[in-house]
Amino acid sequence: VCGAAMGLPGGLVDELIARRREKLTLDALDDLLVHIGGLREERKAVVVVTEGWQLFRPNPDLARPGQGGPARPPVFKPPVAPPSERGPVNQTTAIECETDRNMLALVDHDRRLREITEEANRGNVTFYPVHPRGLVVFDAGIDEPQVSLQQDAANLRAKLDSMRALALDTARVAIPALP
Repeated sequence: VCGAAMGLPGGLVDELIARRREKLTLDALDDLLVHIGGLREERKAVVVVTEGWQLFRPNPDLARPGQGGPARPPVFKPPVAPPSERGPVNQTTAIECETDRNMLALVDHDRRLREITEEANRGNVTFYPVHPRGLVVFDAGIDEPQVSLQQDAANLRAKLDSMRALALDTARVAIPALP
């Protein structure tokens, strides 16, 4: 809702959403390491069921003020309450949205994943990522918007590479999914 309320184009809003979801996932892995890292000295195994991560890098286009022209009203779908029930967007909300947008524009999840694997090794934790769809050929599902085959292959390669890096950096073993 923040991106739409700030008047960002749909593609940038989608990227902000994807960046936030990836950040929350990496935060959860980091929190898990804090918890299980101190449980015992023996090696601990964590099976991570994931489709992988894009590992977003900083994007200065997201941080530009006034990106996208005049603000458009957001499209509300259940379970988001309509504006009459939420109240008006106030100055505090706009500042929070702008702060979140700038923070998400500067994330470097590639570096963050390396830090997570280093922390896992210090805590004697091994990650075993497993793709929920098994061996996959396409990244986008049938019901998702179509992208070019080259872009889909690049997205899939990036996600599988992130899974492979997580496995190799903590267990030193990865079972290849693609040649």
